[in-house]
Amino acid sequence: MLNQLNDEIDSFISACKEAKATQDVGVKRKHQEDVVAAGTVAEQGEARRPRLLGNSLPKTANTDTHAVLVAQTHELIAAISAGDFNKYASFCAAGLSCIEPETSGQIIKGLKFHEHYFTLPAGDGPPVHKTTTLTDLQVRASGDMGFVTYNRVTQTGSMTSVAQETRIWERSSSTGEWVQVHFHKSIPA
Repeated sequence: MLNQLNDEIDSFISACKEAKATQDVGVKRKHQEDVVAAGTVAEQGEARRPRLLGNSLPKTANTDTHAVLVAQTHELIAAISAGDFNKYASFCAAGLSCIEPETSGQIIKGLKFHEHYFTLPAGDGPPVHKTTTLTDLQVRASGDMGFVTYNRVTQTGSMTSVAQETRIWERSSSTGEWVQVHFHKSIPA
């Protein structure tokens, strides 16, 4: 079964590379000023940033690419948790596609859908401490395509939620930067 999954993943990466040959991502991500590394907490104004934890990287020939994809995934999750749409968008292709529970099974393209959730008003009362942990993190990269899969465990106050996520990254031929081009989120039953 694992071999079949690997074959499907290889086919997906090949299809993405073919699509890339006809359409460049064309998104330039500005320099990241506020890097949140695994297991650290950074301050952003008065609000605390979420604490991000993850697995250590396997020692492979692609360790540098894997490290970049893991770091960018952590930064993207930190932007989501902090409600920072501009930082989130800086990691994404303009034509980002997604399938998640919020889309009710529909494939959504573009950032407008995501911006809606970033602009919702904050709840009443003081901010609640939030910790996000990425478990079972796996990275696969080939050429200019890579993906990161993980279980995202979010603790908000005394509540805990889990989502299984896959983020597809593509290295832009114009900037050399990795940008998120697709993600999928499922909530386990």
